[in-house]
Amino acid sequence: MARERIGFVGLGHMGGNMASRYLSAGYSVYGEARRREGLADLLDKGMSWCDTPRAVAQSVDIVITSIPNDDVLREIASGDDGIQAVSRTARSGST
Repeated sequence: MARERIGFVGLGHMGGNMASRYLSAGYSVYGEARRREGLADLLDKGMSWCDTPRAVAQSVDIVITSIPNDDVLREIASGDDGIQAVSRTARSGST
């Protein structure tokens, strides 16, 4: 059975540690964060970088967020390049 592709939006201390564990367990991991600096370890372990939360959601089966507050969560969830944009596109049949 193929393993799910896991996406992370927010790769700070908590999200980065979780992503690292999934990589070590053999999962395909895709990630996005406000800053790419400091993520060399995850990229070296095989994490695929995505430029937007939407790109993460389009690439994976499961999205995990590790976000510091509700305002940032709303932004990454419902903005034009947010996670929910993928489900809106799928429902409308457009790309």
